[in-house]
Amino acid sequence: MTTPARQFHLDLGPQSHIELLHANTYSNVGVCISRCPPGEKWKDSVLTKSKAIEEAGSLAHEINCFVGQQPFKPFKRRSIENVVFLNSAYVDLDTYNTPYAGITFNDLYAAIQQMYSKLPAPTLGGSSGRGVQLIWTFEVGKPLNGGSWLGDWHRVQHAL
Repeated sequence: MTTPARQFHLDLGPQSHIELLHANTYSNVGVCISRCPPGEKWKDSVLTKSKAIEEAGSLAHEINCFVGQQPFKPFKRRSIENVVFLNSAYVDLDTYNTPYAGITFNDLYAAIQQMYSKLPAPTLGGSSGRGVQLIWTFEVGKPLNGGSWLGDWHRVQHAL
């Protein structure tokens, strides 16, 4: 019996996170950055990839700041109609209200590997503040020409 490979994380910073997550995102499509400054409402900004990478550095220490998983039509709102293509599958596990609350990312990921030994190692993984996120990026983005890949992507997401 072989032991599954264990992929440890490197904290490369917010710019590298976006570069890796959107490695196959063309420069002329949008990357969504959502943020919620203290006492304000959520604000989504769909920016070009280069602008999103640039802005990520200034938002690195904001607690409520997230980057969209899929690329969007530039300067359009964040919605499925505006997704240009699919570049990843992901899981966001909110464990803060479960028996897994307070467990480190490495220990939680080890438990996931033990429970789901055939699950491939994610490209990215880390703490989300309320749990963990695991992201599997695609080598080549899947265009949403009329939604042709959307059904397949939903099945993968459901399985994850």
